[in-house]
Amino acid sequence: MSFTTFLNGTVADADEVNNNFNNVLKSQMTNLVRQLVDRSVDFSGDGYEWGEAYIDSDGRKNSVDTYKTSAYYNSTDDSYEVNEELDGKYYVKITCDSYTLATFNTTYCNSIYISDTEFYVYGDDSDYEVSRAKLLNTFYIGSGTSILVTGATNISSIETVDSADEGMNGHYFYDRINSGRYEASINTLIKTLTFANTTDNTVSSWSNLQSNNYDSSTVKNNTWWQVPGATTLNSTVGHSDASNEYYLDTSGDEKTNPATAIMKIITDPTNYSEDRYIYAYAMVFCKGTVSTVQNNTNVNVSYYTHDEYSYTTPAMTLLSDSIVSIVTHDLPSGLKLASSAYLTPLFDNWEEGCDVQYKIESSADNTGWLDYNELNSFTQFTSVPTLLTVKLIPKTVSPTTGYPSIKGVGLRLE
Repeated sequence: MSFTTFLNGTVADADEVNNNFNNVLKSQMTNLVRQLVDRSVDFSGDGYEWGEAYIDSDGRKNSVDTYKTSAYYNSTDDSYEVNEELDGKYYVKITCDSYTLATFNTTYCNSIYISDTEFYVYGDDSDYEVSRAKLLNTFYIGSGTSILVTGATNISSIETVDSADEGMNGHYFYDRINSGRYEASINTLIKTLTFANTTDNTVSSWSNLQSNNYDSSTVKNNTWWQVPGATTLNSTVGHSDASNEYYLDTSGDEKTNPATAIMKIITDPTNYSEDRYIYAYAMVFCKGTVSTVQNNTNVNVSYYTHDEYSYTTPAMTLLSDSIVSIVTHDLPSGLKLASSAYLTPLFDNWEEGCDVQYKIESSADNTGWLDYNELNSFTQFTSVPTLLTVKLIPKTVSPTTGYPSIKGVGLRLE
């Protein structure tokens, strides 16, 4: 809306008057940010104004809480922009009661803060299928000991960017035998998995197989991972062979509606002079439950371990929200107990259709999301504002990478 010139006798229109005042406030706040870009300034002691310029990731006034900021800091332009870190990667959004973000930053995954009860996790690889493998293996390998269990409390939802994974959950299985001089006959271990869902179930799996002995003799140690039961996806042959698919792209091994899968170990310990171990591990990602039947022959239970574990965390649902890019600021003490606010960003990059929203919080109050460059009214705060969150929103269709981006914000309270 353009400026309005009022002539004598002109009836003032509320929208026109408010627009003129808004543009005055906008100029005041953008000038405040420009000053902060150049140097540190003092704010008025009456608690009506505040601002920040992103001369570094912490800001001129060191107000940015980088732990709770998901927008990307562009150190070349000294601006925060829409986060593109998740582009081309497999990621999920987790909602829970509480979590430790650092737990989800591993060799294979990284995490991004959204709120105190929500965060993103993505597989750290530019190849989408490898990114997916890294995240799912990190989440579901282990008998309830993975970071998905230890890093978050009371998970209520896991939302995936991939529609093919909707309704899926993880299951973990292993057989391991220490077979050697104690035995005088062939050991056979067969674990049969049966899938409850055989009508709408594209099964992904990863296996880790190992045949090993401690001397150089040639022995018959063989392991197999088969889905369905007669189709071998991974195997080892011989006295010292290994094949580990964890964290790798196994999308070519996905099977549609298999009835069963088989994990099998056969070892001939005849004439062994030493102990040796052989194992088979597998992680299965699928819809529905998976039951198991174990059939062992000539296996000494004293030297045999196994497990079958199905994760009880929620099955994945499809993520419908756009990626959240926020900049979180800790506000200084002494600000006004406000009932209205006006915030202006100093844009570095902007395009038609993008947006910025913000909210102000105290220990007892929360404005909810407000529009920038507008005078917003709300119930008067009962305690001093302590937190300002600014959200960068890209346009819906064909957004430009990194747009919008801002060099700082100015805030006026009344």
